Amino acid sequence: MAQIKLLGLDVDGVLTDGRLYYGPDGEALKAFQVKDGSAMKKLLHAGIEIAIITAKSGPWLEHRMKDLGIRRVFSNVKDKGAVLSSLVQELSLEWDEVAYLGDDELDLPCIKAVGLGIVPQDAHPLLKAHAQIITQKKGGEGVVSEVSLLLLSKCQPDGFHIVIPARYQASRFPGKILAPLQNKPLIHWVVETARKAGAKSITVATDHEEILEASKAIGCEGVLTRQDHPSGSDRIYEVCEQKGFLDHEIVINLQGDEPLIPSHWPRQLALTLKEDPGLEMATLSMPLKPMEQHSEHVVKVVTAKNRDALYFSRALIPYARKEGFSYERHVGIYGYRVAALRQLVASPPCALELSESLEQLRALW
Repeated sequence: MAQIKLLGLDVDGVLTDGRLYYGPDGEALKAFQVKDGSAMKKLLHAGIEIAIITAKSGPWLEHRMKDLGIRRVFSNVKDKGAVLSSLVQELSLEWDEVAYLGDDELDLPCIKAVGLGIVPQDAHPLLKAHAQIITQKKGGEGVVSEVSLLLLSKCQPDGFHIVIPARYQASRFPGKILAPLQNKPLIHWVVETARKAGAKSITVATDHEEILEASKAIGCEGVLTRQDHPSGSDRIYEVCEQKGFLDHEIVINLQGDEPLIPSHWPRQLALTLKEDPGLEMATLSMPLKPMEQHSEHVVKVVTAKNRDALYFSRALIPYARKEGFSYERHVGIYGYRVAALRQLVASPPCALELSESLEQLRALW
């Protein structure tokens, strides 16, 4: 993704939750999220132009944009695509330098045209199908604040990288990475997810020529790595060395056989690491479903009060002498700082890792 120089914004359903309020004299009022206002000021300060393109109008809009110092306000717009196209020409921009955040069908031409199409969590399904990023937040709940973290990270040297470890051999299904899913190899779906996450770079790390060629076929960089790596983390670090990633940079490990990972999860991990400079490695968990409790293929995790991981296991942990414990499953996606990843792979697999065949146990060890 190119560095974004212009962000186009819809209003209703993006900057507001779409609800309409009336004052004592019958005047229409809208509620704006304060965090979005602060985020827009930061974007302007970083040199990213902001354009409001909306089918609505009213004093509430004029006052709010004036307060924020937003000069490019286009109201009562029926053809948003035409307005945005004219603005792109005026500013002498390329389309891949433009992002647009909208939620309804009128925004579709803009979402399809720009380099980075973004929609809120509660956007129209048609827009979700064409967007590259779907925010965690709903319209009016701070979506611009969430998006600004991504865009500002692209303006800084410490944005994040995604590396996809894609080993050909698998104990249960050799060649699974290349297996067709709805007429596309599994690895293509994973790369598409990575592209929606807004990383600085995406690299497939593989030990097999066929996977390398499948990655190149969709324009994704691939690196042929050694075949004897004990884990995906070790394979990823070889890529970090080859590409010269710096110690402070953040790398996300997106598994090559996980096509259903939501695109905002890699970004969520990267932002978690960016917001806490002392954090070296992070991963995700979610509630465990009852039918998953006794499956060795679903990894369970127990955490401390501060969400530090205490242990991962293929067994159901902790042992349930009483009912009511909220079990969690581990989601196999990791974020690391390169320096921490180097330290991790410098150690051989420990007894716990070898016993459970879980690479994250080496980090705990």
